[in-house]
Amino acid sequence: MSASRVKRALSAALLLALLPAPYPAWSQGSPEWRPSAPVLLGPAERFPVRPSAEGRVLISPVQPREIDMLRRDDADSTGALESSDGGLGINLWQDTPRSLVENLLPALPVTAPSPAMQALTRRLLLTTANAPGGGTVAGGLAALRLAKLAELGGVADVDALFRAARGAAQDEAAARAWVEARLLGAEPDCDRVAELAQGFQTAWWRKVRIYCQIRAGAMAEATLAADLQREQGEADDTFFLLVDRLTGHGNGRAAAVKSLPRPAPLTLALMRHAGLPLPPDTLSGAVTPALLAAVARGAPADPMAQVTATERAATTGALRAETVADAYDAFPFKPADIAGAAKATEPSPRHRALVHRAIAAATDPTRRESLIAQHLSLIDPALAVGPVGTVPLIRALDGLAVLPSSAALAPLAARAYYAQGRDDAARLWHDLAFRSGGEEELAALRLWPLAVLATTTPGPSVIDGYGLGMWLDAALKNTDVAARDRVAGILALLEAVGEPVEAEAWMRVMGTPAPAAMPSLPLWFRLRDAAANNRVGETVLVALNLLGNGGPQATPPLVVAQIVAALRAVSLDAEARDLAREAAVGLVW
Repeated sequence: MSASRVKRALSAALLLALLPAPYPAWSQGSPEWRPSAPVLLGPAERFPVRPSAEGRVLISPVQPREIDMLRRDDADSTGALESSDGGLGINLWQDTPRSLVENLLPALPVTAPSPAMQALTRRLLLTTANAPGGGTVAGGLAALRLAKLAELGGVADVDALFRAARGAAQDEAAARAWVEARLLGAEPDCDRVAELAQGFQTAWWRKVRIYCQIRAGAMAEATLAADLQREQGEADDTFFLLVDRLTGHGNGRAAAVKSLPRPAPLTLALMRHAGLPLPPDTLSGAVTPALLAAVARGAPADPMAQVTATERAATTGALRAETVADAYDAFPFKPADIAGAAKATEPSPRHRALVHRAIAAATDPTRRESLIAQHLSLIDPALAVGPVGTVPLIRALDGLAVLPSSAALAPLAARAYYAQGRDDAARLWHDLAFRSGGEEELAALRLWPLAVLATTTPGPSVIDGYGLGMWLDAALKNTDVAARDRVAGILALLEAVGEPVEAEAWMRVMGTPAPAAMPSLPLWFRLRDAAANNRVGETVLVALNLLGNGGPQATPPLVVAQIVAALRAVSLDAEARDLAREAAVGLVW
């Protein structure tokens, strides 16, 4: 049997190991959701592909589509990103059932620690694209998109889409999403809020008007309106407690908010306006990135709660790395704590803040490098790919010269830069580690898959002298079953992005167990069908839902590999490689 046939047989066996037998009955209840056949999506290089005249990769026999005229008068179709600005094209939803979009848009994950997912989600929601016809959701897709953007915490994105989506101001769900985004991220324009509120008569809008009256200093009007709300049976003790405190009504000034699990945006806005500290249980429940960012910008009673909220908000994409660094700088430490920072070994927000402060205070180059290495070791892989992992780079490592004396730091530095997709800086440190020999060279060799997946601007490098076989020798040396399983996951990711993986490599990891967790089979088969028929929006929507809030590092590598292959099939190659890199970070960290 030829090597190529062995490779195909082994790959097929690994893929089919995920599937139960027989093929399960379809349970979605809608004929339009039924897959055409229970066939798994293979790695991208196995698809028959050909470039179009414009260079776009198409899957045979799919033909280039004619560009339809955009329905500019449709709020569901208008967006804030055109194709030239990073949008995914006006035919984004062509041939996709409306019911599927209405079901999966609200389920989009928002707390995944994945910059690649966050970027794809944002583009999917903001793209100007003809919406599929029909629909039963009140407010339509415009309201669903605005609500999801509001959860993500991007106030500017919500503003842009709300302005672009004509008629959104007349839809209560869309208008409320815009107001709540403003309440969490910035002070709302109360004149605009008053205009919107004229069209809606629910209790929530009356409470927002009371908030605006307080902001305007109209305390008598706010007190009267709140009393009317009470008389009408409105049950919101925290809201009335805060209103009484702000207006000086009754004994309000003596009251305090002692518990606030999963606070509403309006509640947080009132707390911020009153200058009140947030209770310790504010972050006790599952909260959105927007709420996390609002808590981080507020005034928690416990500094630990604030730095934790800041890290969590940044990890979900709602805050930038500089905000995390500022939170570290503001965390209260005693001088003795900073002097003894080298003893910090626990990967917690407090310890990361402590070592960050110690790096800034260090004057001895050797101690500074040691602390930088320590900071990098205190960041787990889920944090390494996002803003938290960026902090030690922009505040310490970026200004450090790559010198032979820094060989011990080199593997950690290369790994951190690769995790961020900064292959230019990573390769400098990676080369230093390879040239250093000994443990540094072995550590550098184990980073070879990250170098392959993260490299977008190849250039001369020592890394180029190494390859798959040498990496396998190092990765499979004295490994247990779990480690071999991680190696198999790396092979699947490499193959999914189009890197050659020979049959012999698969032979060396034979016997690794199949992942215990199964993906959602309806979504799994829908992904295959959408990618094979070039339905871009559906492919992205289903892929994001398959990854879920755990992100690529918490998803079985074989599932990530199929998602990567699907994204490449619809010409989202860069996005696919970013997801593969993030997944690989979790496997080699």
